Amino acid sequence: MMNTDDITYALAKQVPDIAGRGCTIGTSYGQIDIPPGRTADQLAAYLTRLLQCELLAADKRAAHAMRAEPL
Repeated sequence: MMNTDDITYALAKQVPDIAGRGCTIGTSYGQIDIPPGRTADQLAAYLTRLLQCELLAADKRAAHAMRAEPL
C-alpha cells in the first residue's frame, strides 16, 4: 500500500513523466514497453484518477481515525 507521500510524489512527478516519455512495466514474464503517445497518455490519465481516489480514501481513513472514540 502506498502512503500519502508516495501518492503525492507519484501524482506530481512520476505520472506526468509517463505521459511525456512513456514507461516500462515490469512483470514476472518480462517487460512491457509503452512509448510516448496515446497509450502512455491514457495510462497516465487512468493512474491520475486511481491515485487521486487512493489519496481521498487515505484522507477519509485518517479523518475517521481522528473522530473514532477510544475503546
